[in-house]
Amino acid sequence: MMTVDQRLLAYAAGIIDGEGYIHAKKLLVRVVNTEVEILEPLVEAFDGTLRGPYGPYAKGRKLIYVWSVYGSTAKRVLELVVPFMRSPARIERARRLLGGVDCK
Repeated sequence: MMTVDQRLLAYAAGIIDGEGYIHAKKLLVRVVNTEVEILEPLVEAFDGTLRGPYGPYAKGRKLIYVWSVYGSTAKRVLELVVPFMRSPARIERARRLLGGVDCK
């Protein structure tokens, strides 16, 4: 994984806060979005898997793309971005995934 600058960490935190899914038991961080360009910086910074396009699943819907990281990569992403996150619920899920580690 490459070194990530502060601006990109803040960007990633905002995307994970707004669009992300954190599953502590599965050690998973996932972001689903209709614009692949929003997810590409996450791939460049943290690797992971970018899949899609999927759908559209109903008339008038857009294609979707999914970025995912698992296991130790998910932990490392959250260790880096939690200090920039704002959503109390997502911060709590991130801390559970990290095993209660204080990320400040």
